[in-house]
Amino acid sequence: MKTLVIDVGCYIEDATVNGEDDSSEKMLMPFLTKTGYTRDGNWKVDVDISTGKIKDWPQGTEAFVHYKCCDEGIYTVKDESGVEVFSHDGYVPGFLDFYGDSYGDYLIIKIDGGGTIQRWDSDAVIEWATKEQGEAEQ
Repeated sequence: MKTLVIDVGCYIEDATVNGEDDSSEKMLMPFLTKTGYTRDGNWKVDVDISTGKIKDWPQGTEAFVHYKCCDEGIYTVKDESGVEVFSHDGYVPGFLDFYGDSYGDYLIIKIDGGGTIQRWDSDAVIEWATKEQGEAEQ
């Protein structure tokens, strides 16, 4: 397991980019795109599972992501060759909740200026993916 692709439809709640409040009008967050749906946007990033670093994150950009996603996310694990190993459609996995109390409805993470998700726990990601993959195969 090499990469986690996070692809979520979201409502911008309390997100900030370099200390500035983000909104559906500003759309400051890297990789956030406007959608034609009722939600504010779509956020899609590729994260290196072993390091928590987001691919192609703009150097020097710090962010606090706080998006209400409910069950509008697709979380895909890929191997070293980019081949899909497993995909989960639905709730936000617990390791993407900085506070640990959103019950799968919110994606809440902090990203440093180098593009690394703070308090990233690669073991928790692998444990989650292994468990979910096993349940999907049953």
